[in-house]
Amino acid sequence: MTEKSASTMPRWARYTFAGGVAGFVSALAVLFIITVFYGEVLGMGAESCVIFGCAMTAMLSQPAGLFGMALGIIVGAICGALGHHATS
Repeated sequence: MTEKSASTMPRWARYTFAGGVAGFVSALAVLFIITVFYGEVLGMGAESCVIFGCAMTAMLSQPAGLFGMALGIIVGAICGALGHHATS
């Protein structure tokens, strides 16, 4: 099976989508880490910090978290598009 017949999606779109997904996942991880450290600053114990980090990440209740997610997707998509351009 050739690369062209493997998918009807253009190669640049796959790279851009994969970059966006990677950016989203990394933004989620950063949001979790930041909320755990924020919980520590508030004086929570280790288990409370982890629970707080999971809850904040799941609810995405902070506008900065949503902005960070959007920025992660955009930066990841740009990196994916640049990666496609560099390998073409």
